[in-house]
Formats: sequence, structure tokens, C-alpha cells
Amino acid sequence: MKLAVLISMLLVAFSNIAVAGNEKDRRLLLKTGACPSCDLAGFDFYAQDFSNIDLSGADLSGAILTGVNLAGTNLRSANLSDADLVRADLRKADLSNANLSAANFKAADLRGVILTGADLSGANFSNANMSGANLEGENLATIKFLKTNLSGAQLSKTILIEAALGRANLESADLREANLSGANLNGANLENANLRKANLSSANLTGASLKGAQLFEANLAGTNLAGANLIESYLRNANLSEANLFEANLQRANLDNANLKRANLKASDFRWSSLSVADLTDAPHPLALFWGAKLSDVKGFDPTEYE
Repeated sequence: MKLAVLISMLLVAFSNIAVAGNEKDRRLLLKTGACPSCDLAGFDFYAQDFSNIDLSGADLSGAILTGVNLAGTNLRSANLSDADLVRADLRKADLSNANLSAANFKAADLRGVILTGADLSGANFSNANMSGANLEGENLATIKFLKTNLSGAQLSKTILIEAALGRANLESADLREANLSGANLNGANLENANLRKANLSSANLTGASLKGAQLFEANLAGTNLAGANLIESYLRNANLSEANLFEANLQRANLDNANLKRANLKASDFRWSSLSVADLTDAPHPLALFWGAKLSDVKGFDPTEYE
């Protein structure tokens, strides 16, 4: 009997630890539909409708918000660290200055969300829809964006060092001066993206599509572009030194004055591209195609080999 009582007491104690929020605040939220600055940490709100309400400054750390409708909700300065937001609807929600560290946004809808000044460290946005999101200047280093829809997103000057962006959709995204060094963009869609002066050094872009992308003065030193689609891309003044362009398609691309020193150009396709004043010093190019390419004043390269 004493053992049973002890076990019951322990279960209650552990339950209180797991759900640290204020029960009165939880009831207030469910009754009134608003609870700014409330303590809601750890509670389970599975599939609830909290759209267009005020939860600014609320503590929702560790809360279960799976499938919750938070569209248009005010979550400014809220604490959502370690919260489960899988498949949540956050369209046009205001998460400015919110703590989103280690939160799980997998497959969530974040179209038009406001994330200005939010802490996104360790968050998971895999498979989420973030098209048109404004993340300009944010620190997104090492964050997971696997298969995430970031088409048309504002990402200029954003820090994406070693971020996981495999098969992400970044079509027409604004990535001017963004730092993507060491990022994994394997199979990503970057068609018509603006990457002017972006840092993509040592990034993995194998099989990625950069058709029509703007890469003026971009840093692609040591980048893996094997099998990448760079048709009609603009790479004038770009640094591609020691990049891997094995079997890359650069048809009709502009590579004028580009640095391709020691780059691997084996079996790459430069047909009808422009390489005027480009530097191909020590860049091996067996089986590469240069038919119709503009090769005036190219350094380290003998155009007569392809006449």
C-alpha cells in the first residue's frame, strides 16, 4: 500500500515537472482565446485553433502545438523554444523577437510569417512552406531547411553557414551577399535566384539547378557543382577557383572575367557561353564542350584546340 502511494506521488511529481505551465493560464486561453504573457510551457494544445489572437510574450516553451492554427496570431517576443509545431499553420503570424531555438517547424505553413529579430538557432524547418518569408540579415547558420519551400524569400545578407538546404526550393529568392559557405544545397532549386556577391565557398551544389541565376562576383571557390544546371546563369567576375564543375551544364552562361583557376572542368558543357578574359589556368578540361563559346583573351587556355 505504501509503495503504491509512493509511486502515485512520484507520477504526480514527474507530471508537474513535464508540464511547468500555469493551469489557470491554460484555462484562460481556452476560455477567452487570448493570453498575452501567459505561462503555457509544456502544455498539449494539439490541433487547437488559436488563429488571430494575442499570445505576445507568452511562454510556450516545450509546448505541443502540432497541427495548431496560429495564422495571423501575435506571437511577438513569445518563447517557443523546444516547442513542437509540426504541420502548424503560421501564415502571416508575427514571431518578431520570439525565441524559436530548437523548435520543430517540420511541414509547417509559414508563408508571409514575420521573423524579424527571432532566435532561430537549432530550429528545424524541413519540408516547411516559407515562400515569400522575410529573413533578411538573420543568422540561420546550421539550421535545417531540407526540402523547404523558400521560393521568393528575402534572404539578402543572411548567414546560412553550413545550413542544410538539400533539395530546398529557392527559386527567385533574394540571396544577395548571403553567406552560404559550407552549406549543403544538394539538388536545390535556385533557378532565377539573385546570388550577387554571395559567398558559396566550399558549398555542396551537386545536381542543383541555378538556371538563370545571378551570380555576379559570387564566391564559389572550392564549391562542388558537379552535375549542376547553370544554363544562362550570370557568373561575370565570379570566383570559381578549385571548384568542381564535372559534367556541369553552363550553356549560354556569362563567365566573362571569371576565375576558374585549378577548377575541374572535365566533361562540362560551355557551348555558346561567354568566357572572355576568364582565367582557366591549370583547369583540366578533358571532354569539355566549347562549341560556339566566346573565348577571347582567355588565360591558360588554347582556343585553337576547339577550332
